[in-house]
Amino acid sequence: NVSSAPDERCTTQPFDERALRASGKWKQVKGKQFSNRHALLAKRNGAGLSFTLGHSDAVKVLASRCAACGRLEVRYRNQRTRVIDLSKTKQRKRKIFLFPGDWPRAKFGRLDLVAMGGGRVEVDGVAVWRAR
Repeated sequence: NVSSAPDERCTTQPFDERALRASGKWKQVKGKQFSNRHALLAKRNGAGLSFTLGHSDAVKVLASRCAACGRLEVRYRNQRTRVIDLSKTKQRKRKIFLFPGDWPRAKFGRLDLVAMGGGRVEVDGVAVWRAR
């Protein structure tokens, strides 16, 4: 009985918030909980971050979750793929979580992250998966 091992390989590439193009009002915040000790903060509805991706199989968003946090919309080619409610927690301290971005498999294009209000939105970066 002979079988071959799958030839599929996966690579993950993290991008911190400096790789994202900001529109609207974003402020850099510092803290040891963030990768590279900094992230971007939006307090207003409509502030956006965009990033152009090559061939990607999955995208995840690194963002803070806290009781006073707001909501973050994830968009692909101007279509909403997900809304992340960053306030769904019982913890008082902010913590960084990795949220799925609901990215269409094997696609490329522009990723948009839009603050939807309801509180502070802190984005630390995105992680991109590619299967080969």
